[in-house]
Amino acid sequence: MIYLGCSGWSYPDWVGPFYPRKATEKLSFYSGIFNTVEINTTFYRIPDAGMVTGWMKRVSNRDFKFSVKFPGQVTHKDILGDLERAVTTSVDFEERYLKPMAMENRLAAVLLQLPPYFTIKSTHRLATLLKSLNTDAIGYFVEPRHQTLYGNSQFREEIASAGAGVVEIDGPEKEFLDISSTGKSFYMRLHGRNYDLWNRKTDTPSERYDYEYSTEDLKPISEVIRKNIGKYEDAFIYFNNHPRGKAPRNAMALSTLLGLPRDTPQKRLI
Repeated sequence: MIYLGCSGWSYPDWVGPFYPRKATEKLSFYSGIFNTVEINTTFYRIPDAGMVTGWMKRVSNRDFKFSVKFPGQVTHKDILGDLERAVTTSVDFEERYLKPMAMENRLAAVLLQLPPYFTIKSTHRLATLLKSLNTDAIGYFVEPRHQTLYGNSQFREEIASAGAGVVEIDGPEKEFLDISSTGKSFYMRLHGRNYDLWNRKTDTPSERYDYEYSTEDLKPISEVIRKNIGKYEDAFIYFNNHPRGKAPRNAMALSTLLGLPRDTPQKRLI
């Protein structure tokens, strides 16, 4: 099954471009249009269990699933410093938050986004962490941000041996041309193609994601997905170009190109 949505749902600048001004419950509205979302808030802080339960209760689509971004304290700090603490935090996070979501059939996958300073020499530390988790029951996917890891077969093999997959990326440093995932599912993130700002210091971090895919951009992407989707049980696809509602617009456009059934904001307002 193709799960297609956005990285996050709670952005003030989506009101108007995506959310109607009268939409008081944004997640409920969002889940009536898309069948998945990537939770980003868990990267910045670990929520209380009640918040996670509330998210699951507010979705209006019974087939809706959440992908969860792993805590940044683990992926950006402890994994390179205090590996023992990274493992302890990870096992606790899986037990307290991920397993309950999986038991409710609301968990799509788990994303571990690596920092740009994570290189191949530290992969063994990541493998140690992954082997401490229940990768048989929960799908874990790793997103590299160092250019030497894109398409790196050694990196992919070590991650696969630890029970996880590597994220398929479309962004300024790597355009999506093929699917290399060898597992039963693949996970894809689309960051936009804002080449000029990607590696520059900007006033706000969101500026580098301020890009809207054109139909000409999306057609080749849809063709690659169509060509390969039969090899996989599930696909988890997320647009991360969130400024001013560009992510949901592009997600709906790709959904149309893939011929997926979905609701639309216009129908929801009738």
